[in-house]
Amino acid sequence: MEHRDVTEHQNAEQELRKSEKLYRDAYERANFYKDIFTHDMNNIFHNIQFSAELISMLKDNVDKIGSPEDLFTTIIHQIDRGSKLIENVRKLSKLEESEVILQDIDIYEFLTNAVLFAKKSVRGKEIEIKISKTKENVFVEANEFLLDVFENILHNATKYNKNPIIKVQIIISKEEKNGIKFVKMEFLDNGIGIDDKSKELIFRKGYKKDKNIRGMGIGLSLVKKIIESFKGKVWVENRIQDDYTLGSNFVVEIPELD
Repeated sequence: MEHRDVTEHQNAEQELRKSEKLYRDAYERANFYKDIFTHDMNNIFHNIQFSAELISMLKDNVDKIGSPEDLFTTIIHQIDRGSKLIENVRKLSKLEESEVILQDIDIYEFLTNAVLFAKKSVRGKEIEIKISKTKENVFVEANEFLLDVFENILHNATKYNKNPIIKVQIIISKEEKNGIKFVKMEFLDNGIGIDDKSKELIFRKGYKKDKNIRGMGIGLSLVKKIIESFKGKVWVENRIQDDYTLGSNFVVEIPELD
């Protein structure tokens, strides 16, 4: 009888610890989402308000401020940005709370769609994106979230880029590690680059208070979560080994479909 009481007490303690962990995880997620919305949505509303104020001033300063079409485009872009933020939060929550189902994915189909999206999103600059293919079709074990990975990486390559011509080279290759075959995808850009101390920070949850750090919001946090759900890895290197200011190389490895 005493042994049974001890066992029941131990089981109760284990269940309590599980409940505490679930509550703590949920609390941390809630705080994360709150910080993201507070930071990013405030920026979005500020940009919309600023553009609206400029439009109201156009009648007196049309030559100095610019055309209303450009300002309306800015407002639309900020609304799209807000929608994307909400969608990313939804996807990240789904990844954390449910079992991930993998399927056969042709990476070139997803890359093509992501490149088209990136080109449409860039305004006022020329953009060149080249893909170096290994062969016509390459399949990995992933799902539809792979498109979000490509879109977020290309968004970073174009957003944090001060050059008149934005250049991104995507290199596809294959390698084997510990008996597992991987598809390796490298995204080399000519943007502002990422210093060494920030290379790990950009993939962490939460917004970045340092305005010089890329990956504001949850974009790259979502990328890392998605890639890990595919049993893969993602990291960032310098495009030119000894000089981070000459651009970055985002590297993604995903197990190849047997």
